[in-house]
Amino acid sequence: MPQFFNKKLLLLLVSIIVLVALIGFSLREREELTWPEQFLKDTTGWVGNVFNKPVSGITGFVGGLKDLQHTYDENKKLKARLDEYVLLKTQVQDLKEENEELRDNLKKEDDLRKYSPTQATVIGRNPDRWHEMLTINKGKRNGVEKTWLS
Repeated sequence: MPQFFNKKLLLLLVSIIVLVALIGFSLREREELTWPEQFLKDTTGWVGNVFNKPVSGITGFVGGLKDLQHTYDENKKLKARLDEYVLLKTQVQDLKEENEELRDNLKKEDDLRKYSPTQATVIGRNPDRWHEMLTINKGKRNGVEKTWLS
């Protein structure tokens, strides 16, 4: 019995050595492959291509459907926003008309948009609450004129 066990062990060791030798032989760099290696390489490449084409086609189709669904949802949101935009535009137009009507009723000609702003720093302030007076560091040389607000 022990002799039989030694034969199995010896056969296993020889098999492992042959397998490692074959792996080393196939991994070394060579310019040309043997015809069985070339046949195996071509066959596995062809079989892989046969399975890859339909799978990539199906995944492309499913991805296209997802993109189409995303575009549909985005289009629905944009249409809702467009309705909000039209409503907002009409409200702005109404407010402009009302603003013009109120200006005409007040006969107010001045508008803050007619003035060009000038950067200035407040250098003095009257602490009295009755007269709100400010002193700034700009004057006539900078094109600033004194105005009284009523």
